Amino acid sequence: MKSSSALRVSASSSALHFDLPDALKIAILPFLVSRLLLGLAAGLAYVSIGFARPGDPQHPWPLAPWLSWDAVHYLRIARAGYPPDPTSSDLGFFPLLPLLLGAAGASEWAAVALGFVLGLAGFAVLAALTARVWDRQAAVRVCWLAAFWPLAIFWSAVYTEGLFLALAAGALWSAWAGGALPAAALGLAAGLLRPNGLMLALPLLVLLPAGWARLAALGPLPGPALFATYLWAHTGRPLAFLASQAGHHPLAVGHPFGRLLTLDPVEVLGFGFLLLAVAAAVWLATRPELGAWRVAAPVTIGALLLPSLASGSLASFGRYSMAAFPVYWALQRVPTRLLVLAVAPTTLACTVLTATGRLTP
Repeated sequence: MKSSSALRVSASSSALHFDLPDALKIAILPFLVSRLLLGLAAGLAYVSIGFARPGDPQHPWPLAPWLSWDAVHYLRIARAGYPPDPTSSDLGFFPLLPLLLGAAGASEWAAVALGFVLGLAGFAVLAALTARVWDRQAAVRVCWLAAFWPLAIFWSAVYTEGLFLALAAGALWSAWAGGALPAAALGLAAGLLRPNGLMLALPLLVLLPAGWARLAALGPLPGPALFATYLWAHTGRPLAFLASQAGHHPLAVGHPFGRLLTLDPVEVLGFGFLLLAVAAAVWLATRPELGAWRVAAPVTIGALLLPSLASGSLASFGRYSMAAFPVYWALQRVPTRLLVLAVAPTTLACTVLTATGRLTP
């Protein structure tokens, strides 16, 4: 690990230099090994235990782990578009991933292939940025940690996690390097991908240089606005995506700990992820050698997790925390043996339960 003086990052050292071959060299082994092991565990569980969500389409086991839960909505939108019914559950899903799925052909195999490519892209950007902020050794540890995160199966599912990681890390790296236009463009894409993409405006504001460049922090905001405009024209309700989520997942918005008091195991697990994220944010805030990231890293964690915290449930907090990538920067300093002992059984249990429809991801 670098010394404190070597870890200090300046504006000149933050230049947006993406060494694709080296980033892939760091990212590809943990990504592929984890896809093999988690996919095998999920497939065996799916075949032997069965799937507890009869409303979802059934798929052969090589495809099943990657095409369940939200993937059903994304594929349906890619094939048929958004329904005009303002109460449809499909309206809660933002348009960028369905557009990419449609461009890839929207078949099941094409969707799974795209999910793997987007997941690997996210890992490559994460590896390159981590190597720049910390060092190459830290980047390797971070990729292995992210690859076996308890909900890591969704890095390559037909979900937004992989692409969002690439866009969020790329946007913030661009801002750190002083690239206002790339930061704004990547932020715009993140805002079209998922609702909390607009929250990237906060860490962008921290990392962008003073002056007119800080207007690029507004980049994520047009995404939700454009989607709302489309929904207004298509369904008559600009905020139909909010109503859709509230109608199909009744939650006490603003009271995230209400279900925790029932000792629901899923909520307790989500609370554990919340405590982990808070601890990581606090630790990062104490590292003066991180320069601008000393503030930006905890702000990123808070900004990306606040919307899910405010939703009224902690059930999906493990998945939402996957893309709050500075969490990995803190956890990669934990001894490997402790990480393996804590992560391995949790990851296996979460993989089996989500693959069989028994744990809401």
